[in-house]
Amino acid sequence: MKKPRQYLVIGMLYLGVIHGVVADGPDLVHTYQTLIKQQPLAGKLAMLSATRDDRLSADVYGLIDFPFSELRQILQQPLQWCEFMTLNLNIKTCLVERNKDKPVVVLYVGRKYYQPPGDSEQIRYRFDVVEDKDDFLGVELFAASGPMGTGDYRIKLAITPYDRQTLLHVHSAYTTSFFSRLGTNAYLATLGRDKVGFSITGLDKQSAPILVTGVKGIIERNAVRYYLALTAALDTLSVPDAGRREQRSRRWYDLTMQFKKQLYELDRDEYLSIKRREYANQQKYQRQLAKGVHINDLFVDDF
Repeated sequence: MKKPRQYLVIGMLYLGVIHGVVADGPDLVHTYQTLIKQQPLAGKLAMLSATRDDRLSADVYGLIDFPFSELRQILQQPLQWCEFMTLNLNIKTCLVERNKDKPVVVLYVGRKYYQPPGDSEQIRYRFDVVEDKDDFLGVELFAASGPMGTGDYRIKLAITPYDRQTLLHVHSAYTTSFFSRLGTNAYLATLGRDKVGFSITGLDKQSAPILVTGVKGIIERNAVRYYLALTAALDTLSVPDAGRREQRSRRWYDLTMQFKKQLYELDRDEYLSIKRREYANQQKYQRQLAKGVHINDLFVDDF
């Protein structure tokens, strides 16, 4: 099986694209081709981000050298999402439960260091395959509420065949709150003051690109982490089960280091150590869910 290969484009213009709205394969292809034509950095990451009132959103577009038909099957399985979403530093655990026969993907979100899921924030996402065609798949995760009064969380993936590859669109968005904005502002004034995103907002006096900062930078970084997480998962499917998770984590770390300015947080060994412990938690608790334990009773021993 081929390893996924990325082709990324930096999005500089909004171009009138409605974030997160992709109707079908031709629409996705048209959006991607429009971005490519407008970009001076062809061959890189396609990125759009927006802040509208209290709403933050980011969109990533790229090609993956992986068969559409196989990826279409993978992305319709909620447990497969948990295999790649937890590569993100801030996702401590991902569990899947059934709620009236509908899958619910439960993410436990925390700090970049190790945290047991019971010591992190829970976000419950309804899992929906919103469109499934021979040439297009759209999947959406929706959560009405999140930490600190935030809400309307949406993570969307859309794929379509493209020139013997698969064109992928990742959309990530949520609505902020007064308290979350206070926390974000504090972060941006301290630990996050030098952080940048991917979109180019202009040129400096030396004609070097100026990268977006602030809240747009935050959500752009998060969207790219999900994009790279899926890439890492596909890149390691051929690895035997016993070593797959370790290789997957290593692959994700290597991919993020291509964008060290934006995505570096921890040294490799520290990241790998954290993810080994967190994935062990995930496996343990998913087994307990399968045996009928209620999700709210899983973490009694965490405290």
